[in-house]
Amino acid sequence: MLNILVVNFPAEGHVNPTLNLVKAFTERGDNVHY
Repeated sequence: MLNILVVNFPAEGHVNPTLNLVKAFTERGDNVHY
């Protein structure tokens, strides 16, 4: 189990591309701080 921190650039269009990545990490049991 990993602890993962995801930080986005505060601009339009940067959140949606990372949602599938975060979902994949959480489905395999990793802790994600978003």
